[in-house]
Amino acid sequence: MGAYAEYVKVPAMATEIIPDGLDFATATIVARHAPTAFYLLRDKAKMATAEWILITGATCGLGSLGVQAAKLLGCKVIAAGAADRVQAAVELGADAGIVYRSHDIEAEVKAITCGHGVDVVFDNVGDPKSFPSLV
Repeated sequence: MGAYAEYVKVPAMATEIIPDGLDFATATIVARHAPTAFYLLRDKAKMATAEWILITGATCGLGSLGVQAAKLLGCKVIAAGAADRVQAAVELGADAGIVYRSHDIEAEVKAITCGHGVDVVFDNVGDPKSFPSLV
């Protein structure tokens, strides 16, 4: 079907001009993942202002756009992952972070949210070790 083709032909209306200063790789990530993040958070999860969301993989393509979309929707974001990635997600806009390999993710979420917990989990990792009590 052309997935491995060197060139493809598409209608001009299905294309976008990449703005100056934006490289191709970044443009493709934004074009692919931003609509997905907004669809999942705004349309499917119905995230609302001041709700809490836990995002695993918060520095991958979809996760990082999930952090930004959630913040634009007025949500409070907790990023979970490795220490360096949690720090990067906080720099991107997450309100808090949890290094889930060395901390109890559920206890940390309860502490950060003052016992409320999160309203939505946006899991981009799919690792059963992330939520051991649920496995």
